Amino acid sequence: MTYSIRSSIERKAAMYEMILAIENDFIENFVKKLSLGDIPVKVSERSNKSDEKNKLLSILQGLDFQSYIEICNSNILKLQINQAQKDFLNKELVKIIPIRNIVMHPRPLGILDYHIVKAVFEEIDQIFLNFNWENVSKTRTKIAENPQELRLPPQNAKKSERVIENIPTSVEFEETSFIGRHKEIGELKAKLNKRNVHILSIIGDGGIGKTAIAIKLLYDLLDDDKCKFDLILWASLKTNELNNYEFKEIEDSISDTSSMYEKLNDFVGDNNISNVKEYLISLAEEFSMLLVLDNLETINTGDIKEFLDDFTEYGKVLITSRIGLGEMEHRYRLGGLCKDDALEYMNTLLDLYGFEGMFSDNEKYNIASNELYSNPLAIKWFVRNLYNGQSVDEIIKNKEELATFCMSNVYDKLSTKAQNVLDVLVIAGNELSFAELMYYMDVDIDNYINAYKDVSNAVNELVKSNFIDDVLFRTKKKLSITDFAKEFLKCCYIEKRDIISSYNFKLKRLQGFLQKQLQENHKSDYAMKEFGIKSGENSKLVAAYYLTLALKESKLGNQELAFKYVEYAKKLEINYFQCNKIAAYLYGTTSQNKAKEEFEIALKCCEVDEDKVMVYIVYAGYLLRCNDYYGALSKLENAEVILDGEVNVYLIFEKSKILGCLNRFEEAYGVLDQLDIKELSTNYFNIFVTRKADLKRRESELFDHRDFDKMLGLIRESYEYLRSSDDPDRGIYQYMTNLVKSLAYLYYSPKANELMLEILDGYYSNIRKDPEYKKVQDIIKSKLENIEDPNIVKRIKKYTIDINEQLESLKDNEGLVYYLNKEKNFGFFRNKENLKGVYFKITHKLRGLQIGDVVKHGKINLTTKGTMTKEILSYYSLQ
Repeated sequence: MTYSIRSSIERKAAMYEMILAIENDFIENFVKKLSLGDIPVKVSERSNKSDEKNKLLSILQGLDFQSYIEICNSNILKLQINQAQKDFLNKELVKIIPIRNIVMHPRPLGILDYHIVKAVFEEIDQIFLNFNWENVSKTRTKIAENPQELRLPPQNAKKSERVIENIPTSVEFEETSFIGRHKEIGELKAKLNKRNVHILSIIGDGGIGKTAIAIKLLYDLLDDDKCKFDLILWASLKTNELNNYEFKEIEDSISDTSSMYEKLNDFVGDNNISNVKEYLISLAEEFSMLLVLDNLETINTGDIKEFLDDFTEYGKVLITSRIGLGEMEHRYRLGGLCKDDALEYMNTLLDLYGFEGMFSDNEKYNIASNELYSNPLAIKWFVRNLYNGQSVDEIIKNKEELATFCMSNVYDKLSTKAQNVLDVLVIAGNELSFAELMYYMDVDIDNYINAYKDVSNAVNELVKSNFIDDVLFRTKKKLSITDFAKEFLKCCYIEKRDIISSYNFKLKRLQGFLQKQLQENHKSDYAMKEFGIKSGENSKLVAAYYLTLALKESKLGNQELAFKYVEYAKKLEINYFQCNKIAAYLYGTTSQNKAKEEFEIALKCCEVDEDKVMVYIVYAGYLLRCNDYYGALSKLENAEVILDGEVNVYLIFEKSKILGCLNRFEEAYGVLDQLDIKELSTNYFNIFVTRKADLKRRESELFDHRDFDKMLGLIRESYEYLRSSDDPDRGIYQYMTNLVKSLAYLYYSPKANELMLEILDGYYSNIRKDPEYKKVQDIIKSKLENIEDPNIVKRIKKYTIDINEQLESLKDNEGLVYYLNKEKNFGFFRNKENLKGVYFKITHKLRGLQIGDVVKHGKINLTTKGTMTKEILSYYSLQ
């Protein structure tokens, strides 16, 4: 006979009837075939004898399956039991013993319990043909034809002889039985048994299975002989549930603390108790007590926290919540089902509702994991909607109600700052580091410490509320909205234009900064404004951005603000060596001890040898500026140990410079000669020639007028190195300014004056842009009267002219020449109306034109290429 049992209630009723039928048939067969003396003494002694007058019947009615099996094994001959029957008793019927205890003492069923009982029930009368199975036969007919008449086990039956409890008997997972979570239950048991754990909170999204695993844990405790609790009190604060395929409010649900205390008092107290909270605490003093609060986020108030603080002096508390309490608790984050559990759970539900074979395993796992986030309630909701007639696509496209249920009672309780953080994460649309989040939040640098704390607290609040992925945050320090939160925000989030506009502006600014860093990376890792940032290093990028602001403020003289930016960068990217490097730079020569401390910290923070080498080189450069030449050399030697023979161009440049300061010129030249100049980039070649030029100039200072030719020869060599660059940069022109300065002090030498003029004639247009050239002009002016040759004086004087002063004396059609490029035949002049310069071509008649001359020009035109004139009428010298 076949029959179908679908619901968990029907299963439990059927199992109860099956077990009763088998027990009653055993009793009736024993009464007919055995006498009182055939019952083993040990079996008889443990019987909970009934009031039946027949002593044999009284004993048999007080026994269980284990006893019936023992009676059969002791009366093989009398009961005519063969080997096949004996094997069935001791291998199959014995499996029902623990299940009987679950059925008779209201407990949640295991996933295979029904199938085990049903299999035994179907086979027993076919195995024991010599027994009468009248009750089994009648029950089989009742299940098949009149399932509405099936009885449930008595609800007042005790679940435990040792523990006083009010654990729910009707549980959410009875439909499928409890599936999986073996690892999680083991971990929860271990935590609950720890002495220092007073409040254990199971935290997770709505529907993730917090209540189910808590109940399974409690029933496991009841079955554990080592369970240390005498009293387990349960209070459910759930306000909504999945009813068939819809989410509905629960009638008469607990929604405030007073209702919760009243509900608990109904189980443990009486009407004369005036203060339920104090009474519960007194129970915890008297008993080893576990208080269980399910869905605490419904009434998570200060009153509850105060009560729990007092209660946990004596008892323990188990909580399920989407939010948690905070510092008071030990949190256990419950995630979605693992792959095997998700598949097993979905298979069980699909079979239960008649959808066997509808999906492949890959399709089932894709739906369960990618669409339903391995959330048990979501999977159940999906299958029930299938049963209600909806298509897979319809169900997947309409998850708003599901998401709202899973995230309800949480969003509205978020602080304003937490909602602001969510705004940024929603707009970003992808995971952010904490540093990026702080960048996009409106942070006042003068109050960055409090702002940092506020945002940190908001992030923790969102993590506790399951809006932010806890695992990703803990393992990778990344902030990402959880899958269910995304679904929830899709249907309830209102876009805020001002926040979107602010985010887009800051994003564009940061992307521009990144592009600049990537472009500059190939130039020099040793420039203060270059941080060697690579794509994907987002936290370092944000920190580097604030370090750049620090350098900018320092340059403007705002040292206090500069250090605030550095300290802020340090908080955003902890142990980022560039922060300490910049801090050391800011301290400069004003606080050498602090600067050195920062450099030492930077070295410790370096993650790779490449970075450590760079810090050693910059550190050496700093010590060089402090005139600690030997200290600087020692830092470079440390870098050389790491490099182990590998050539580092910048180290060579720094070392040659330091050796030059120590007048160890031959060593310095030898260091530079390690380089193959053909392999150098333009930038590095310019540095190379500048270093060579610097060494020659420094070496020249060792000689005086007695070795004047030697001294001047070294200065010329210095100049020749500088002019050997095909693409000179600002550094070379700056060094030419230094040479002009050195030559100005040799005013008494015609050869020195000629060399100075050679430099000025060739490079004045660029030298004059050097901020130091104004000082050099003043030095030259002060020496002019000591130069005997009037022609030399005339030639030099034009390079000392103050252009701004001269412009005032010019006529309307006149301009002062300040730049000439005779190789390419063009130049620029200035006048009062065109301070930025006017372009003109150098014709044959202008070949004698010199910088500092005055030109008479024709009409000036403003073109797309700039301001220019097509005609220079004539020119004259101011000298």
